[in-house]
Amino acid sequence: MPISAKYNFVPNFSMSAGLNFGINISPKVEVDPEGYISQSGKVENIQTLNICPFLGSEYQINTHIFADVRYNFHFFKIANTQLDTKIGFLQVGLGYKFN
Repeated sequence: MPISAKYNFVPNFSMSAGLNFGINISPKVEVDPEGYISQSGKVENIQTLNICPFLGSEYQINTHIFADVRYNFHFFKIANTQLDTKIGFLQVGLGYKFN
């Protein structure tokens, strides 16, 4: 669930910044770290709510079609363990706006 602020620099190009609120609905994971052994199980002490700040941009191709890109930074841990459980990810999208 992202919450953002957008600023239009030129008519078809905008930048955005905000927070992405993610909710973990299941702590179960499947891990295949080396490609040899597949393990599955429950991650202990995983947080239910994850907050990721992001920066992004959008380009309006025409009145209906747009493309956007957004990077979510990995500042906060998603689990209270000794392992590094920070996540960061890049989102790329193509959208259609209805009138």
